[in-house]
Amino acid sequence: MKNVIIDELNEFLTSDYIYLPYNKDDINIRNDKVVYKGDNVSSNVYSPVSGRVYGLSEISSIDGIKRVIVIENDFKDKEEYKRISNKDIYKLNKDIVKNTLKINETAIAFKINRRSSYDKKDSFILKDNVKIILETLNLIDIVYPSTKVKIIIDKKDVTSYQILFSYIGTYPNIDIEFKNKKNYKDYDIYNIIDIYNTLKNRVSRDFIYFTLIYKKMCFVIKCKKYTNLSEVLNYYEICPNKIVVNEKIQIASPHYLLDENIYLVSIV
Repeated sequence: MKNVIIDELNEFLTSDYIYLPYNKDDINIRNDKVVYKGDNVSSNVYSPVSGRVYGLSEISSIDGIKRVIVIENDFKDKEEYKRISNKDIYKLNKDIVKNTLKINETAIAFKINRRSSYDKKDSFILKDNVKIILETLNLIDIVYPSTKVKIIIDKKDVTSYQILFSYIGTYPNIDIEFKNKKNYKDYDIYNIIDIYNTLKNRVSRDFIYFTLIYKKMCFVIKCKKYTNLSEVLNYYEICPNKIVVNEKIQIASPHYLLDENIYLVSIV
């Protein structure tokens, strides 16, 4: 097995192929089969890489068997056109912000999930993106003054609390709480990052994080969205006898789609 870092982030961003789910009645592929990073290929599915269509296939996922467009990664991350990024989200017209956010609730909660004692992915995402997450929540608080903005974390999640504690004093209107309330609308960590990217006019988020458990080791991996699990396992030279996804789904094959629904992969 290749070396992994237990307490720091491990990255695998060099997938040879990406598996983009598609709706058979809604495919947006060019005649030359070239795909640019950020292309909307089908029903709000955006390619995290540039490359060329290799073919159509099927792959298992949390939601069952998915039809997928297989993209051969060219490792260039080419975009079709240069996007003009909004430098300061606080200077955006409030109507533009509201059209993006569409918040109607009196209270929203940014929830840092920790579904088990092994699930560490949200803490790592928070560490890498804490400033943009807090900036986005602060903007929501400004644009919607009658909406309460809360951060909800598990009281046992000391790591996330320490990360937030270093910054939260700059945003006095955002409270940290340890128990979710029913009248809050929940936003997960990917939701907030995606809102920020939309406001900044950036290309869509191209990554996911998940926790991998193997031989009593627990470490977090960042990979391209829509990567095949088998490529990750091959990279780390892991030969599984049994694979359990999200603590309860046993899968027969490592050919499995990695998307936002995945938080924990256990190898036996």
